[in-house]
Order: sequence, then structure tokens, then C-alpha cells
Amino acid sequence: MFASFLDIEGVEVLRGPQGTLFGRNASIGAVMLRSVQPQSRYSGAVKAEIGSGNRYRLEGNTNIPVSDHIAVRIAAMGQLFGGYWHNSLDGKDFGRLDQAASRVSIKSELSDMVIWTLRGEYAHFDGAEDPNFKLNYGSVSAAGRAGLTKLLRADIPDQNLYGHSNNIYRPPDAFNHDRQWA
Repeated sequence: MFASFLDIEGVEVLRGPQGTLFGRNASIGAVMLRSVQPQSRYSGAVKAEIGSGNRYRLEGNTNIPVSDHIAVRIAAMGQLFGGYWHNSLDGKDFGRLDQAASRVSIKSELSDMVIWTLRGEYAHFDGAEDPNFKLNYGSVSAAGRAGLTKLLRADIPDQNLYGHSNNIYRPPDAFNHDRQWA
């Protein structure tokens, strides 16, 4: 859920060390993300976004009071991003991301002193990464490129640093497929 920032009410940045409260890996501090609690009134919201790179995002939530002491909140988000770059070698886009996330929260006020919140979350991310290297052809002379091609015994990939098209080899495992649940 961290990557989607779904239905967040607030963010706290705590200076370190925070090892006593959050464990030994919080030696320089901690960041706390608070999701919205279910509320005892009917409400809902929907938000849609469209952006460059074929980016589409739809997000929504609803509160449903079940009784005087029990409320349910459902939040969901879906995002499609076509990516900024196209690889002419294999015909695929990279920088692409398809993402969906959902959360169901049930809040039960057992008394004035005891409140229980139960949450279930699921998210999946499918994307294609951009390679982490680029060769700026303007930084190497023609003789230098010829020497590098001879040394590698292969053509140097045709990469355009500032454009949207490349011609590079990408291994099949260069795609992310991540599932999270809690």
C-alpha cells in the first residue's frame, strides 16, 4: 500500500532515533502514514486524473455506517500509465505501470475506551522499467564509438536520451510483477 498512497489522512515525520517504538531499523527516524478511519455517517468521493504519457487514474472511497457503533470504509484506486518510452527493438513500451489497490476497514467502538479497527488490503503492480544506463552519443567521438563496438563485438544500442524511442535489448525479467496483501 505504500507505493499507492491510498486513502491517506496524514503523514508524520519523526526524528530519530525511534528504535524503542518502531524497532532497531528506525535509528534515524520514521515516517508514519495514517489512513482515513471509518466514520459513522454515509459519505463518499471519487477522483479522476488524466495526464501525459497516457496516464489515467481513478480513485474512490465510501463510508457505510452499519450500526451506531460499527462503520465500514472501502477505498480503491486504479492507475494506468503507458510510459514515456518505446523500444523499437522489441516493440514494447517501458516506464509503463498498471496498478490497482484496495482497502476495507471496519471500525467497532466497543466502549468509550475501546475502539477496534480491522483492515484488509490488497495491491498489485505490473510495470516495465527503464534501463538504468544511457549513452550520450555526443559525448563520444566516432572513433571512440567504433572502438567500443569492436571491443563489445556488438552494435551499441541506439538510445535517444531526450526522445521517446530507443532500440535496446531488455531481458525478459525487466518487468515488475508485484502483489501485496495485508
